[in-house]
Amino acid sequence: MLAALAVAAMISAGEPPRPQERAPEFPVRLGTQRPAEKNKRTVALEFHPPTGKPVRRLRVAIEVAPGPWRFERAQPSSDATLQIHTEKKEEERVSGAGEKHFVTVLSLSIAAKQGAIAAGVVGQLEFTLAPPGSSQQIPLLLREWELSSGESPPPPAPAALEPPAGEPAANPAVGCFVFAH
Repeated sequence: MLAALAVAAMISAGEPPRPQERAPEFPVRLGTQRPAEKNKRTVALEFHPPTGKPVRRLRVAIEVAPGPWRFERAQPSSDATLQIHTEKKEEERVSGAGEKHFVTVLSLSIAAKQGAIAAGVVGQLEFTLAPPGSSQQIPLLLREWELSSGESPPPPAPAALEPPAGEPAANPAVGCFVFAH
């Protein structure tokens, strides 16, 4: 996952990754930003699974730069076999000049109700723009991702019990504590 983070940082900075630092290609991509209503914009979330590996769960973190927009919701594509759970949090950042600002981080968890997640558009992110009809693009950065087959490892075998010792422990002397003192 660290390799994916390093590549994300280099991509956002406009630097191509060096060959020894190349991570596997991101299986998640952000589609074109499209106007939905007069003050809304949607962004498709595209999934390209690795070949030969069925994926039942996908987790992705997307950073949204501050600006005149607000994240509203994430919804699955028209395919009713997916569920999306979204968590939104604000992270504080400090610039080189010491100025503090906040960025929004969206943590999306996408799960297939049955089978594997199919390639293609798996969801839509919806944003509200402050100036209606604005053509300004929303800066989004895929920070990290995680894939899961959904198969949990088998539970560990129960530990073997040791047989009891041959002699039971001796009982303490029977007596009344109050009268013994």
